[in-house]
Amino acid sequence: MNDMIYSLKTSGPRSRIFLDYEINFNNYKKMYEKLDMINEMSPAFIKKAGEQYLIPKKSNYLILKAKK
Repeated sequence: MNDMIYSLKTSGPRSRIFLDYEINFNNYKKMYEKLDMINEMSPAFIKKAGEQYLIPKKSNYLILKAKK
C-alpha cells in the first residue's frame, strides 16, 4: 500500500494506478475511496485489528536459512 501512495507523487506511476482502477473497477475514482479509507484508519483501529488477527498461538513461522 505504501508503494501505491508514494507512487502518486510522479506522473508515470500515477497514470498506471488510474489505469488499473479504470480497467478493474470501471471507475478510476475508486482509488480515492481507497485512499480515504486508509486515511480514516487510526492507530487504535490498527492495533485492534492486529490483536484480532495476529494471534501468536495460531501463527505459523517459517525460518529460511541461506545456503553456505
